[in-house]
Amino acid sequence: MNSLQVKSLLYEVEVSRGTVIRNEGDFCAKSDIRNSNEPEDHPVPDSSVDITNVSSVLENLASSAMIIDDHLVTWKNLDELQSQNQRLLCVARDLAAQLEKHEQEDSDTIKRMSELSSRVETLSGELDVVRLAAREARTEANMFSQQRDQYRALLKKYDIDLSDKEELSSAQSQESILDDVNPLSRCMVNNKTPSKGSPPSNGSSAVIERLEGALSSLQAEFARYREDKLESDHVYTTTVDSLRREYNEARLLNQKLSSQLDFTHEKLRASEANVAGYKQEITILREMNARYSTSAASSEAELSRLRDELTHASDRLTTAEVDARHFSRQLEAVRANETRLKQEIDSLRRHDQIHSQLMHQLQSIQGSLEQRESMDRSLNERKIEQLEKQLSTVNSALIDASKASQIAQQTLQHELALSRESVESSGREIQQLNTRIRDLEERLAAVRSHGM
Repeated sequence: MNSLQVKSLLYEVEVSRGTVIRNEGDFCAKSDIRNSNEPEDHPVPDSSVDITNVSSVLENLASSAMIIDDHLVTWKNLDELQSQNQRLLCVARDLAAQLEKHEQEDSDTIKRMSELSSRVETLSGELDVVRLAAREARTEANMFSQQRDQYRALLKKYDIDLSDKEELSSAQSQESILDDVNPLSRCMVNNKTPSKGSPPSNGSSAVIERLEGALSSLQAEFARYREDKLESDHVYTTTVDSLRREYNEARLLNQKLSSQLDFTHEKLRASEANVAGYKQEITILREMNARYSTSAASSEAELSRLRDELTHASDRLTTAEVDARHFSRQLEAVRANETRLKQEIDSLRRHDQIHSQLMHQLQSIQGSLEQRESMDRSLNERKIEQLEKQLSTVNSALIDASKASQIAQQTLQHELALSRESVESSGREIQQLNTRIRDLEERLAAVRSHGM
């Protein structure tokens, strides 16, 4: 596994997380590069990769890709997605506050309508009382006119002539008094029989005296009635004026309430339009959640594949450790052979000069072996450090990917539940508003019909 293979693996991880848009040309190029750089014998990794290069590649891939679609919200990372979800929550809360405000306004209008209806009922009752009083006054006036006619008929029957002043006063008094005429008529009927035997002059004088007494009492009663009538007319006019003013105020208030009701209808239409927009946003969020779930499933599959590759890398690391131990054992054997050869060289120096040349050759061989040993040791140490660094980077990338996917799933599920609850509460509140508006319209129609 070399640097290009690591880059291709990181690119696939970012694609599975959804932060990079997969491109067919890039994918083919990456796959060709990966296939060309993966021979069958799986060579040992070299030291050409660096952590800074890997981080720069990741930053470039993550910053140069965004999900842009007609039905998706543009986001770069989870923080921006959470901020957009918080904005949607704020919008939903504003909608709930507006619905509460509309409900409060509707309750206030209902209270004012109830007060207005009660006031109109009281005014209608008072108007009925005034109409009954006027009707009774008309009936009394008719009765007084009938009594006056009866009284004139009685006077004409007995051939009694009254002056114009007395006739005027008697006519005015008989319009107001009924109870005084009935006893007078009964008295005149009772006195009719004895007047037949007596002279007509005595009967007429007695009747005139009685009529004068009755006229004086009638004039007093009529004056009292006229005062009462003036007072009652004044009270009637004042009550009628007050009722007219209250009726005009009630009509103005009714017009104002009708305009407010139209305004609330417009507000309700606007709120319904807002609710439709919020429903569209909720559907978009649901689609995003579905896509996130699919990306999470793909990321889980990619994580399982990376785990398998990690196990293969750990196996390779164990084989490298075994090779290093084997090399160390060989080094120890070489050192043992070196000591043995030194002893043989010392013994051969004393025997032959030809063996001295062999000793020089053996010394050169010893130097080459030490140099090779040092080079192999340094090379093995660098390879071990490189493998450890790659293992740590792969482990950190796997942990970050798993944590990010879990956090994204939890936040999306929580936001989806909150949005569903807010939509259901807004739907219930809209239904309540519709029912209350229907009740208001029915009450307003009833009040208008009652006022007409």
